[in-house]
Amino acid sequence: MKNKTLVQTALLSALCSLGFATQAADIELKHEYQSQAKSNVTKLKAGHQWDSGFGASAEVGILHGDGKLFKEPTTNNFELDGYYQIGDKWFVKPGMNINVENDGTAIRPYLSAGYHFDSGFYTEGRYRYEDKKISDKNSSLNGKSSEIHRADLSAGYKNDKWLVDATYTAMNQANKSFQFNNGKRDTYEAKLKAGYRMGNWMPFIEVGDLDKYSGINHQGDPVSNKRNYKMELGVNYRF
Repeated sequence: MKNKTLVQTALLSALCSLGFATQAADIELKHEYQSQAKSNVTKLKAGHQWDSGFGASAEVGILHGDGKLFKEPTTNNFELDGYYQIGDKWFVKPGMNINVENDGTAIRPYLSAGYHFDSGFYTEGRYRYEDKKISDKNSSLNGKSSEIHRADLSAGYKNDKWLVDATYTAMNQANKSFQFNNGKRDTYEAKLKAGYRMGNWMPFIEVGDLDKYSGINHQGDPVSNKRNYKMELGVNYRF
């Protein structure tokens, strides 16, 4: 746990320092609540996009509960990506996402492509592959690798003030040893995000329909195969 906290601190410190030095950073703070998991998680993210199109970001998450404001770290997330314009309308974004979790590290390379309309509307499709080797001696899956194929389709609207984005995600588990919480090797998620920029600040809200949840939630109650919904409230600051 101590090592994980040190990793979180190092990641954010390094990236925040880079952003402040260039005066071109994004800092984002948000809180997420999940309906069936009964979890409350606060996430802090810092990122920077260079003129070349190359970008980097780091995010840490802290779980709250048991009467504690900060119960334990949940994830460390680090991402590298690129943004390349093709003509006036099309764009492509290759990238790599690394998510350090309590039971292993997920490596997630991806490639997306999209189209911008003159009206401010856009659409984007992304394929992402996730490989995560389980590192939990108490799990029967210890040492095995989860292999998830993920396809995202997004549509939205963005101008100098407003951001509205809707995303549908289909997922398939390639390793027969693993299942999603719905008891199958296929599932889906959907989310809707809306934000309004006021100068450097942009408060936003995001709601999502997640995979089904089964097991003991964070309040100690058993949950059996129910859809898990999330709500996020956050604010983004752009230098």
